[in-house]
Amino acid sequence: MRNPEMTKMRDRKLVEKFYQLYDVKRIRLEDVLFRMSHEIFFLDTNYIYKRIFYIPDNLSYYERLKEGKKPEPDTGTQMRLDF
Repeated sequence: MRNPEMTKMRDRKLVEKFYQLYDVKRIRLEDVLFRMSHEIFFLDTNYIYKRIFYIPDNLSYYERLKEGKKPEPDTGTQMRLDF
């Protein structure tokens, strides 16, 4: 069963990691997608690209990261465990 909140959280992490590798570390697009696909998220490269650039919420989040704006905190969707 799919949980839409978990999908949104995963997509946010996809965008953040893509921004880190592509825009901050300046790694080639193909290499970034390959690394994200085979080492980090284990999803198809086309699927990753489409989730980032074809979904308006994800694309706008990526644009905000590129502009240097800090993302608004996700209240209530993150779980924290203190031991």
